[in-house]
Amino acid sequence: MSAFSDAQALYDGEDLQRIMSFCAHHGFVYADNECFLCAYPCASSAIETQSQQVNEIQSKKELDNADCWYVYIASGDIKRAFSVIRPLKYVAYRRMDERFRILDFKRMRRLAWATQ
Repeated sequence: MSAFSDAQALYDGEDLQRIMSFCAHHGFVYADNECFLCAYPCASSAIETQSQQVNEIQSKKELDNADCWYVYIASGDIKRAFSVIRPLKYVAYRRMDERFRILDFKRMRRLAWATQ
């Protein structure tokens, strides 16, 4: 099963297309046989203070202060993702337990055993 197929299994077609469209327009979409990634830059402070799901950039000010990749979907070889996105200060994501995690980009890269 490819990394994209794994992502497709989590979302219905319309939701996945909406996520990919948003990330392609505001951030980054990457897909190969080993890795699938949809992410966009945002301000870490917006995630820290957001009580609901982060699903769109709230203002130009937040984009101007983007210090964080919000990873909407990642599947497959996460090491590969770190070789294709530019480093920002943080990486944020939400796991299945609905809690947001914000990690230092370099620490996250080390945790994923990525090399650069």
